[in-house]
Amino acid sequence: MMKPSIYVLRILYLALAIAIAGCSEEDDPSIDPEEVVDPPIPSLSFATSSDSTRISFDVVGDPEIMGTRYTFNLTDENNGCGMPGGDYVKLDTLESIWSNGFAIAAWVEFKDKARYYERIIDFGNGWGEHGGMNITLSRLARSTDLVLTSWIDSDSLTNREKGRLIARDAIVDGVTQLYAATISPSGEMKIFVNGMLVAEKANGHPVANVVRNQNYIGHSNWCEEDYDLKGTVDGVYIFNRVITPEEVSALYDLKSASAQTK
Repeated sequence: MMKPSIYVLRILYLALAIAIAGCSEEDDPSIDPEEVVDPPIPSLSFATSSDSTRISFDVVGDPEIMGTRYTFNLTDENNGCGMPGGDYVKLDTLESIWSNGFAIAAWVEFKDKARYYERIIDFGNGWGEHGGMNITLSRLARSTDLVLTSWIDSDSLTNREKGRLIARDAIVDGVTQLYAATISPSGEMKIFVNGMLVAEKANGHPVANVVRNQNYIGHSNWCEEDYDLKGTVDGVYIFNRVITPEEVSALYDLKSASAQTK
């Protein structure tokens, strides 16, 4: 007389086991959603709304300035070295603060791919071949490739091969994009566009941890050979550490969301 009850219990236990197996962490309301990453606070900044991290600078030439938006070389003059340009920004001295790595992020619109090696940034002490220890983020020749280079000595060949990372076709002329790059203390180099990783290498160059006195936005330390930037810069963020891909994405999302609300 007890068998039907036993069968019923077995069926109930089986149903309960199936229900438990079908549950996942996504079904548990007590588990928090994915953690939101805040935009990183820069060590130094240019053309942003931050007063606390703003680096001192001098404006050279006559760029068009609207709020934090600087447009350089709508009409070319002489860049001071006999090449096209003349509008750029010279930043104050950068101290030796790079033992934990380096990162840069900048909202930039390139206007014309004919601008030979035009720079987003060039931080150094003159030519790399003369001990400049440059960190550059620029157009590669007259292409649409974006190139990150870190000089750690005066060897031109090594620094332009091992110390260089190229992101093919990363530049879209006439479009404002967030270009970002990171360099770790071990020499891991990465380039991001609009929050997405587009190029990386594990065995590049670190950043030489030295004082740099010739630090430019839109201008090259090789100014006798390279053009000044023709385009717009609207925010440059400098970090004395490697920022994560999630932090790069958060920087992109921050300004993108702000632009959509205007």
